[in-house]
Amino acid sequence: EAMHDLDWGGVIGAASVSVERCVNKGSMTINEQVTTANIGGVIGKLETNTDEAVKNQLVDCENSGHVNLKIVTSARIGGVAAVVEKNTALVSECYNSGSITYLGECVTHTQKGNTGNTVLHLGGVVGVCWSDKAENCGNKSTGVIDVRGSLSGNHVDQVSAENVSGIAGVFGARLGTQASLKTTEPTVTRNCQNEGNVTTAYTYCGNGHVVASGCVGIVDSDKVEGCSNSGKVYVETTIAMESAKPTATSSMNAIYVSAIVGYVKSACDIVQCDNSGKVEFDNGDVRTIYISAINSLCKAKINVENCSNSGAVKSGCNNNSGNTAHKGHTNVGGVV
Repeated sequence: EAMHDLDWGGVIGAASVSVERCVNKGSMTINEQVTTANIGGVIGKLETNTDEAVKNQLVDCENSGHVNLKIVTSARIGGVAAVVEKNTALVSECYNSGSITYLGECVTHTQKGNTGNTVLHLGGVVGVCWSDKAENCGNKSTGVIDVRGSLSGNHVDQVSAENVSGIAGVFGARLGTQASLKTTEPTVTRNCQNEGNVTTAYTYCGNGHVVASGCVGIVDSDKVEGCSNSGKVYVETTIAMESAKPTATSSMNAIYVSAIVGYVKSACDIVQCDNSGKVEFDNGDVRTIYISAINSLCKAKINVENCSNSGAVKSGCNNNSGNTAHKGHTNVGGVV
């Protein structure tokens, strides 16, 4: 029987305190099914302080242990912390050098009689970060992220969402789905560097999307500043079963691939960011793909200033092949 609501950290499972100067060197492996999990090298979940006048911090923490997953339904995973909740003032000087690997099965909710989405938020430093600021954090070259699990069984009708990034899978305090997790405070990601390669797969499963990025996957914050990527960001496509390929009635969503920011949800400044790593999507039948060096897609007004790219940007998308009745769109940009 699957475990439920697992909060697991190499040092702390879950707590509502400031976490400072903590180090994990031990590996973490899950070989049995987990329905919902928060897994972090140092802490699984840094919770909101019950005293709203007190803001927690995650400062000067480091992970070098490997995180290995076999079977998950929905998970938030971070090299240092899986989840940093609202009312956390700062995530700073946190580093990951351990690999994060998921090569097993991703069992859908319908296979276990559950309802809901199959979602993976993964970051080399933090999986989901709702703090006010994240700055001076890094994912080292040994912090290789490899997420290429496959859907198993015959139930492939649920939404499968993957947000995978070298620094944070999701960043932005306004992005919380629960009202209690949202904030109107200015939020900033600053001076964060990713050196590790990020590899993930788009598995045909009816509906779904993939966001892959070197720094931040999904952003709902005011500013991303001084961030850089030198690792390779690569998305490949796999097929869970032949019948799961796109058809005229399927509603597959898009793939967003970028070295700095994958997907911007609200007005944001992207300033003085640099990419030197390769950004690539392999050949596959998808509906729409957005691929660029700095930001692949924005849903609101953004301001991009003094950003540069020296890495190759490549899409091998075969979105007009006979395997799909949709006419796809490929959008490739050297910077945006």
